Amino acid sequence: MASVVFVFLDGVGMGEGDANPFLAADMPFLDSLLDRQRPHAHQPRITTDKAAAFPVDACLGVAGRPQSATGQAAIVSGRNVPLLLGEHYGPKPNARIRGFLDHTMFSRLRTEGVRVHSANAYPPPFFEGVRSGRRLLSAIPYALQAAGIELNGMEAYRDRRAVSGTITGRDWHERLGLHQMPVHEPYAAGRIVGRLATTSSLVFFEHWMTDYYGHKRMFEAAVANFGRIDGFLQGLTDAVDLSQTLIVIGSDHGNVEDCGHGRHTRNPALGMAWGSGFQAAPRRVQNLTDFRELVESHLLDA
Repeated sequence: MASVVFVFLDGVGMGEGDANPFLAADMPFLDSLLDRQRPHAHQPRITTDKAAAFPVDACLGVAGRPQSATGQAAIVSGRNVPLLLGEHYGPKPNARIRGFLDHTMFSRLRTEGVRVHSANAYPPPFFEGVRSGRRLLSAIPYALQAAGIELNGMEAYRDRRAVSGTITGRDWHERLGLHQMPVHEPYAAGRIVGRLATTSSLVFFEHWMTDYYGHKRMFEAAVANFGRIDGFLQGLTDAVDLSQTLIVIGSDHGNVEDCGHGRHTRNPALGMAWGSGFQAAPRRVQNLTDFRELVESHLLDA
């Protein structure tokens, strides 16, 4: 069964220099895919016999710094949302952006009978905040719900049908006091997400700590976080059949790659792919709007 696992890393662009934790992190799995090369501003394209890394235009012809709501909406809808709105907007989608989120890769695939699964689990305070109106959904969970895809809670986390957006779930213990919930090593969390591809054709995982550390200018924490991402990606890859599964990494805008100022950047967003048919990804994905067609073609044209 053809499948796609989409790993969305919030706020990761292609930068340069000493302020880029992506270049400083210990990432042995990524290095094994890219022959010990890392994509950056002066070497944005890398293709090996195992994987490809490529730059993705997040500016989309609109002045200003790309923002999360319009960037994420462009990824899942395939529409140039910033251009249609006349601005980059975020972090959470307004009413105009939510109109684009009713018609996305999630809703199209569901209409075609393709099973879509969100690999993120959310703790009780998240749902309480949404119900009370104190918390607005960001673009991706809004689009999932609009497509009729349930957002996962504690039960799915406990049953290993989803993991924390922070990868390990340690924050559920330390910040929320949910000590009865398991904590996963990054590799184990990746395997949980990878195994979901045996029963769902599109598995979508969203990780936002990259953007958080960029905004907070927490360079060392960002370096350590990329190490966790690397372990997660290795576990994910080891759990799937790469002859059938395409693994895609995408981001909505730059930020953490220039960790010294705490703002989004106009750098190209990070794109990567490996597994089934990965060789086509650098050619097909030029900007954020192209991810939808890449995913849908892999699943619907197989």
